[in-house]
Amino acid sequence: MLNTEPNNFEFQRSVAIVKPNPEIVSSTYLYESLVFQKAELINTAHGAVQQCLFISDIAGFPINIPHPEELQKFNSAVVPMFDIISANEAENHVLADMRDLLLPQLMSGELDVSKFNL
Repeated sequence: MLNTEPNNFEFQRSVAIVKPNPEIVSSTYLYESLVFQKAELINTAHGAVQQCLFISDIAGFPINIPHPEELQKFNSAVVPMFDIISANEAENHVLADMRDLLLPQLMSGELDVSKFNL
C-alpha cells in the first residue's frame, strides 16, 4: 500500500494501481479488505504459467462497506498504525543508506572511532 501517490512512475500494461473512492472508503480500509480476502483473490487468479488478475476480476470483487460510524472507528484506530509503519520504513531507508556509506569507511580504517566511548 502506498500512502502517497508516486510522482513519476511507469507500469507495464499488466500492472495497475487500485485506488478507492475516498468518499466511500479509505485506502487503508480497501487494503485491509483485500488482504483479508487474499485467499479468495488468489483463487480468482488465471493462468497456467503465470497467475494474474484482470481488472475486471478486481472490479467485480465484493468489498463490504461498513456504516460510516464503523468506518470512522476503523480509520481512527488503523490509519495511525499505517502512518507509523510508513515513517519506520522511511527511517529504515535512511539508516540503511547511512550504514552503506559508513561501513566501508569503518572497515577500511578511513573513519576512526577509537576516540569515542562506545
